[in-house]
Amino acid sequence: MTVAADRIYVLENGTVMEAGPHDRLIRSGGIYAQLTRGPAERTSRKEAKKERNGGR
Repeated sequence: MTVAADRIYVLENGTVMEAGPHDRLIRSGGIYAQLTRGPAERTSRKEAKKERNGGR
């Protein structure tokens, strides 16, 4: 379980994008926080981002 880990690393294409304890990564609202949310919330966040970027 990642919640009990001292340090969590989030990799994207082999690059460390985020690192830290669970609570800090959740508060940051980054990739890790998005991964811990349910599928419906992730989809709505993607749609909102797409709208902000002019449909891209």
